[in-house]
Amino acid sequence: MSQFSSLTHGDIEHNMRTALLEMERLTESFGNLAEAKARAEASYKSAFAEARVRARESGIADLRKVTVDMAEDFAKLHTQEELLAFTLAEARYDACRQALMSVRSNLEVLRSLMASHREVGA
Repeated sequence: MSQFSSLTHGDIEHNMRTALLEMERLTESFGNLAEAKARAEASYKSAFAEARVRARESGIADLRKVTVDMAEDFAKLHTQEELLAFTLAEARYDACRQALMSVRSNLEVLRSLMASHREVGA
């Protein structure tokens, strides 16, 4: 016997309400996390570009040639914190997106169960 066979119509309704509330909460979080991710990405890219410019300017001041690879390495070294912040923001965003997809899947299962209960009860 399936673990779902003992669920009543009321149990399914309760689980659907709970899932919908969770989806609402996650949707709000998702929007906030998307904004945080965008801000962290912009901050990282800006800091990276500034660091590349500083690397090139320091080479010019020292009368030495700064290659693209050297400027990239300098920028990576000087933007580690910004990259970490962006990577963490991206991970939180992706985790929330996955949670939303999971809640949607659960709702679909609950809808199917509700339809089955209606058919059996009819």
